[in-house]
Amino acid sequence: MPQYNNLYGGQEGILASLNEEGVLDLAIQVGPTTPRGSKMFAEAMKTVGPEVTAIRTSWGTKMPDNLNTFNRLLKEGKLFKEAARGTFTGKMAKRYGYSEVEIDAETFEGFFGEYTHVSVIFRR
Repeated sequence: MPQYNNLYGGQEGILASLNEEGVLDLAIQVGPTTPRGSKMFAEAMKTVGPEVTAIRTSWGTKMPDNLNTFNRLLKEGKLFKEAARGTFTGKMAKRYGYSEVEIDAETFEGFFGEYTHVSVIFRR
């Protein structure tokens, strides 16, 4: 399985791995010693992008940026798929042509607008 891992110190950086079906599992944590998230996303897509059929990501409280945005957008009245597209990962996925969203509600933990864990898949 192709992987792209670039940790810039501690827990900051990007972890990406591509499974046999072409699903890219992705985690990005921006910090003071990392490039911008969009640059790290671009580096991963350049490395494994041609084989990617979908981008799968899990958002939780340990890396809360996407989760916080998702919850905020839900509270503002967005539907689940719209809220997922409005996150950093959703915007980056769309930039690369992955604008279809699959939400697996069984992975959700917590309550509407205050979820503590969510998994999302972006497809072409």
